[in-house]
Amino acid sequence: MSLQRIVVSALKLDREFWTKNHERRRQCCDLRGIKKSNMQIGIRKCRPWETTTTESKLVENLTNLREFDLSSVNLFLVAPSSFMNLSFSLHNLKLEYCGLQVNFVDYIHSSTLISLDLSSNYDLVLDTIMFNKLVQNLPHLREVDLSFVNMSLVEPISLMNLSSSLSSPTLELWIARGIPKQLASKAKPSGARFGEKL
Repeated sequence: MSLQRIVVSALKLDREFWTKNHERRRQCCDLRGIKKSNMQIGIRKCRPWETTTTESKLVENLTNLREFDLSSVNLFLVAPSSFMNLSFSLHNLKLEYCGLQVNFVDYIHSSTLISLDLSSNYDLVLDTIMFNKLVQNLPHLREVDLSFVNMSLVEPISLMNLSSSLSSPTLELWIARGIPKQLASKAKPSGARFGEKL
């Protein structure tokens, strides 16, 4: 079996979670409900945000991983450097409502990632330098969701640079100035959301 998708829902991680390969994870039945098929493995918790788990690595040796969904997983105490172990084949990364802070941005590198969801990380504050670094570290990014991420310190010129690579952005930006027309014109009418922080 070639693991290509991991979905984790509402599980609190206090350090580093994933074991070195999915064969070992099959034995972790005390994690309450590993769902496994040819395409995905999911872990769903009965009591969101309460249980803590400690394992050796967040992601390691998952060379065929395509999608990694950690939505609503509390990553507040997870070492940011864990994200350096992400699969080189990863296309989609969902980190919605994970309690992320700014130091995570420095460790998200991928030459294959095309979709990134950082939405609803209310303590994540980006400035121009950090935002530019994120874009540079993800050269093939096509979709990014920054809904409810504080971007009040990001200069509009950075958003204009982002628009040249995005094909269908879903963005709700907290910014101090108007949204660049170049970015707004590339957004899908059904998906784009824009906001402005006064």
